[in-house]
Amino acid sequence: MKTPWRLLIDFDNYSIKRVNSTNYHFFYIFMKIILHLLSRYLNMNQIFIDKWQDKIENIDYAIQPIVSTISGKLFGIEVLIRGVENIGFNSINDFFDSAFKDKVLVPLENALRRKVVEKVSKIKNYKNIIVFYNYDHRIMEMPDYRYGFTEEILEEYNILPSNWCLELNEGINHEFTSIYNKVLLRAKASGFKLAIDDFGTGFSNFELLYHSEADFLKLDKFLIRDIHKDNKKLFLVSAIKDIARALGVTLIAEGVETEEEYYCLKNLDIDLIQGYFIQKPTIDQYLIKLQYEHIEKLYNLDKRKSTSISSFIKDSMCFISPLNNNSSIEDVFDRFQSSDYNFIPIVDKNFFQTCIIYEKDLREYIYSPYGRDLLISKVHKKTINDFLKRIPKVDIRTKIDDVLKLIVSHGSQGIFITDDNRYIGFLSNTEIIKIINYMRMQEALETNPLSGLPGNIAISNKIKDVLIDEERVNYFIYFDFDNFKPFNDKFGFRIGDRAIKSFAEILKNTKREVMNDIFIGHIGGDDFFVLISFDEFKTNYVLSVVNEIMKKFKEISSSFFSYEEIVEGNYKSVDRQGNVKFFPLLGVSAAILEVPFKKIELNENVLSKHIAELKKIAKSSESNICIATIYNIVNKIENFIGVSNEEKNVYPRYKCTASLSRLS
Repeated sequence: MKTPWRLLIDFDNYSIKRVNSTNYHFFYIFMKIILHLLSRYLNMNQIFIDKWQDKIENIDYAIQPIVSTISGKLFGIEVLIRGVENIGFNSINDFFDSAFKDKVLVPLENALRRKVVEKVSKIKNYKNIIVFYNYDHRIMEMPDYRYGFTEEILEEYNILPSNWCLELNEGINHEFTSIYNKVLLRAKASGFKLAIDDFGTGFSNFELLYHSEADFLKLDKFLIRDIHKDNKKLFLVSAIKDIARALGVTLIAEGVETEEEYYCLKNLDIDLIQGYFIQKPTIDQYLIKLQYEHIEKLYNLDKRKSTSISSFIKDSMCFISPLNNNSSIEDVFDRFQSSDYNFIPIVDKNFFQTCIIYEKDLREYIYSPYGRDLLISKVHKKTINDFLKRIPKVDIRTKIDDVLKLIVSHGSQGIFITDDNRYIGFLSNTEIIKIINYMRMQEALETNPLSGLPGNIAISNKIKDVLIDEERVNYFIYFDFDNFKPFNDKFGFRIGDRAIKSFAEILKNTKREVMNDIFIGHIGGDDFFVLISFDEFKTNYVLSVVNEIMKKFKEISSSFFSYEEIVEGNYKSVDRQGNVKFFPLLGVSAAILEVPFKKIELNENVLSKHIAELKKIAKSSESNICIATIYNIVNKIENFIGVSNEEKNVYPRYKCTASLSRLS
């Protein structure tokens, strides 16, 4: 077989006899370049065959599921390369760096992608899941790179390009204006999805988010590890969630390893999760499930009774029939001609990945004499992907305050509503404002005007909900100022109102600091109500929160007294009978009622009677705290101070005490 250079010599000898010198010179240079490139390609191909082909045979991929936080349904999978250490490489980076050095990234990636697709095709329902694939972006620098080889592999297995997601990482930023733009344009043209991997590490993640128009944002496991114990991480993830939501980007939490982390992410409304808690990466593709029942079970066990838009949107939301993201430009034209809206929702075949096409972006074509013909011509090569825009989307279970954040921060006409990541409708800004105004009016009717906290109607509704809650441990906490009447009589109602407002602010700050399901309300006057809910017994934690609230109020209330009164620890005022006497400095007592894991049949009036008794005991105790379980009340144990051993044996977990020191 003749080498490329032998062919050039033969061509040289043949051409001299037939071509005049000028034409021959240019033709000779052209052929020399072609043959040089061909030689390089053959050399690289030979290196790949000699050095790399056998190695690839020993490479395998592990698969880790990405599932819905709500239902546990399989949304996608991440494929993770395995076995590079067994073929002489120190790491995955070493493996790809060596391939780059040998200039064989293209045939290597081609072989690896074929291996991945072949393996994925053995998973049940593989055509409806998204494959998240990490790749070396330097492939686009290779002289032998050609567009379309991934699509060819996917087509062989009947996988749509929209089910293939390329993961971008920090390394891509070093050549942002060249390589990165090629990746982005190539992905858009092919219909691939894009994900930013390991978001939260490195220095350029936000630059990548700004430029990439990514479909997914994968939170790095650093941000997820022990998030339930770390308020700083909780704040950061919450902020990133708000940004992603406003940009129409779907969040994926990586590295979820514990039930506590899951619950925390669920309460933050993170869409998708991945990690050991769902399933460890597995070489065996047949172990991948279509649904992870333990996730669905945990979600159903922990349904929070929070204010969401789900009960309001059914009459307000409209369903605008979407187009599939594989639709043609002609389909878009036809829809706009028959639609009452100036935009069209775009979804994939599973109703995932909600985007939008605006009529204004096609206006120059719609109103041009030859615009339609120009768009649908093969030469112009415009596709539906060239006009896609994102708008915010929220799950139907989203809290109303989070919805309000979106319409304030984003200039779109409304938001998409999803159910378990699937498009179910569109809610316009006008309808959102109507819902929010209605809810705010309801809140205003139920809000104490002095403290700005929910009043008795809201408190009563909360108590009713808790008494039928069989899923969580709830703690009712009733705060009552000590000797507030003589304080008011001495200092006046203006100072008294200041004390009430100060205590309300302490409770509001506590709500922000305590990362649990917490409700605070104002019964009236100097009486306040707090409800904290947990998935397990947290009596000691609740006591620490109550003590901290009382400590802060004591510090603030000291500002109302003179130096001498603070030193003496009392002040002079008039009691209810009109007698002048000394009273302790203003403080607060707390009655705590534990309501655990069981539906309680209890009349609210009866409950109020026993709470009043608990408050009386708290005021007379050294610690100013009284704690009891609701079972004491249900079983008509009237003596809160002394519970017999026989009664304790019936409910050994629950104890009633007149003071903190007696809680064992």
